[in-house]
Amino acid sequence: MAKSGYQSRVGRTMNFSGRDFQYGHVGMDMDSATFAGNFRRRLLRGLRYFLFFTVIGMTAVFYFTGTPETFSAVQQVSIPMLVVALMLMALDIALGSWRNLVLLKPFHPEVGFWLCLRAQLANEFAAAVTPGQSGGAIAWLYVLNRKGVKVARALAVSALIFLSTLLVFLLTTAGAVIILRNWFSTRAGLWHVFGAAIWICLALSIVVFLALWKPQPVGYLLMRSAQAIQRRWGFRLKKYSQGLVQAIHQYHDTSAKLVREHPVTVLLAYGITFMYYGVKLNMAYLLLVVLGGQIDYLSAIALLALVRFLLYFTPTPGGSGVGEVSIAALLSGVLPAHVLPLYTALYRSFYLFLPAGIGALVLLRELGTSFSIHPTSHPTPAEAGHPKGMEE
Repeated sequence: MAKSGYQSRVGRTMNFSGRDFQYGHVGMDMDSATFAGNFRRRLLRGLRYFLFFTVIGMTAVFYFTGTPETFSAVQQVSIPMLVVALMLMALDIALGSWRNLVLLKPFHPEVGFWLCLRAQLANEFAAAVTPGQSGGAIAWLYVLNRKGVKVARALAVSALIFLSTLLVFLLTTAGAVIILRNWFSTRAGLWHVFGAAIWICLALSIVVFLALWKPQPVGYLLMRSAQAIQRRWGFRLKKYSQGLVQAIHQYHDTSAKLVREHPVTVLLAYGITFMYYGVKLNMAYLLLVVLGGQIDYLSAIALLALVRFLLYFTPTPGGSGVGEVSIAALLSGVLPAHVLPLYTALYRSFYLFLPAGIGALVLLRELGTSFSIHPTSHPTPAEAGHPKGMEE
C-alpha cells in the first residue's frame, strides 16, 4: 500500500492527490487524472438522469395540481422573501462547512473554512446527481485530499457526521410522527411507512455507532455473514468483508481519538448539525407561509421534517422525481392545490438546484484542474494490461 493511501472497504488504495490511485481488486493502477476523468463522466451521466427524473416529477405535479391560477400565484413571491431565502440557503451551506472545519481542525490545523466550503459545495452537487447520494462523500473526500487531508481521517469525520445526521433524523421524525398523530389517523398507510422508516433509521444508527465504537463484534458478524452467504448462494465476499472490517477498525481508531481527546469539539459538531437542519426546516417554513400555508408553526415544522426525511433516503439521484411528487403530496392539505407546483419548484431550488449548481462549478473545476495537471498520464491499454477506466 502506498504510504499516503488508505485501504477502503473493497480493498482499493485511495490517494486522490497522487499518481498511484489503485483499484487493487481489479489490478489497475489509476492516477489522479484518470480518476478525475472517470468521476467527471460518472457525474455528467448522473446529471442526465437527475434532469430526466426532475422534469418528469415537476411535470406530474403541474399536470395534477396546476391551474391557470398557478401562474398568478407567482405574484405572491416578493424580492425581500427571495433575499431572505437566499440568506438562509447561504447560512445552511456555511453551517455544513463549519461542521466540517470543526471536526477536521484537530487533525489538520492548516485546514481553513474556504477549503471546507468548497468540499461542502462539491458534496452538494455530487450527492444530487448520484443514486442515494453515493457520490457526495467521494467528491467531499476528493476536494479535501487534494489539499493534504488524510483520507482515513476524513472518512472518520464523515462517519461521525453521518451518525449525527441519523440522530437528527431519528429525533425529528419520531417527534413529527407524535405531533402529527391526528393527521396520521386518516393516513394509515403513511403511518406504517414512516413508522417502519424510523425503526430502520434506528437500526442503521446502532450499526454505525457499534462500527465506530465496538468494531470487534461488528467485524465478527460481517465475516460470519459473508461466510454464510458464500455457503448459501456461492457469492465470494470474504475479500470485501475483510476490507470492510479493516476500514471499520481504522474509522474506530481515528473516531475514538477524536472523541477521547476533543469531546467538546464533537459535541459542538453535533450541535451544529441540529442548527444545520433547523435552518433547512425554517427556510421551507418561510416559503410555506409566503405562499399561504394554513398551518401552525409546530405542525408545519413536523410535516417539513417528514419531507426532509423522505428526500434524504430516496434512492433516485437527488431524490429527483420522487421528491417533487412527495413534496406536493405531503403538503396537499396545507397549501391550495394551484400553489403546490410553485412551492415545489421553490423548495427544490433553494434546497437543491442552486447549491448543487454552485457545487457543480466548484467540483468540475477541481476535476478539470486535476485532469489538466496530468493530461497525458492515463495508462494506455497496453501499459495497463486492460481497458482504461474505473469499474463502476
